[in-house]
Amino acid sequence: QLLHSSQALAFRRYVLSARKLSDKYLPKWAACKLGDFFHQPCQPGLILVLFLVGFVAVYLLSSLASGGTCATREKTQDINPNAYTVLVNTFKRPDLLKKSIRHYASCPNVDAIRVVWSDQDNAPPIIEGGDSDAQFFSPCVDVRYDQHPSTSLNNRFKPLAGLRTEAVFNVDDDVNVDCSSLDFAHQAWQQTPEALVGFIPRTSRQTAPGKYLYRRWWTVLMEGAYSIILTKACFMHRDYLELYTRTVPPAITDFIDRGRNCEDIAMQFAVANATGKAPVWVSGRYTDSGWMDGISTTGAGVATHRARRDDCVSKFVEVYGHNPLVTSRSFVISASSLWTFLSPPVWIEWFAFP
Repeated sequence: QLLHSSQALAFRRYVLSARKLSDKYLPKWAACKLGDFFHQPCQPGLILVLFLVGFVAVYLLSSLASGGTCATREKTQDINPNAYTVLVNTFKRPDLLKKSIRHYASCPNVDAIRVVWSDQDNAPPIIEGGDSDAQFFSPCVDVRYDQHPSTSLNNRFKPLAGLRTEAVFNVDDDVNVDCSSLDFAHQAWQQTPEALVGFIPRTSRQTAPGKYLYRRWWTVLMEGAYSIILTKACFMHRDYLELYTRTVPPAITDFIDRGRNCEDIAMQFAVANATGKAPVWVSGRYTDSGWMDGISTTGAGVATHRARRDDCVSKFVEVYGHNPLVTSRSFVISASSLWTFLSPPVWIEWFAFP
């Protein structure tokens, strides 16, 4: 498909708007001939036609330019200075994993793909495993599976040997970020490599001594501030994998294992505590199918997910003895997408109250 799913959703929204306009102006436009479109009352029709044609053209061109295919890429021993490693966190969702590998392998600046494999019931795919396993690899880039002896969510931040790039893009298997958006975020990260740079901002609010609430996109929008970037779609320096493993207190990693949640918040706490730097929120196009079926929100986790996040922030502040999170009011946006800057990155964010 030429259109990404997020683009298709956006296009449908514009089609609905167009229908409303047509219902209002169609009686007038019906009497218009082609040569009359430059005169009243036909000008609104011309404007609408040009708007829709331009919208479709921009999205088709951006889709074609956003990624490549294996036929257009070759594996190489040379390190591209603009390259980065994609670190995919997955758990017993083979179809999503195959889709994720296929997508990120098509992005021209992905140097390699590393997969966090915590499944204790199934061995990771092997490249010699025949046609069934071949879908878990790519002729475009090296794909390596890092097997762990437990199902701990902390596994996603274990140090990795053999990384060729300083930049690591952490992503869940249910999040697909457009290739051009990835490159844009990487450029922003290159300007501030000590920060977490990503697409999904969050914040927290203190309501009483030792009591904090975790807040999502609507609060970020209304307050114009954030202090957390989720690692489900986030660039970080490869050294932060070592930082997490070496410095995050066991009281926090054990809390994460018991609740099966909040390793992403713990990474933001660790980086902010070590650097005193705020995260960086960047604009971009992506799809996220994990709102109701994510690694930490599946089943009973959906109902308790938000309450657990509140408890995590309060617990982490208690363990650190202070709140190290640094608030930012900056938003990095591509000059080519200024017209979308007030829209949430995915449609479900409109319902992320408060």
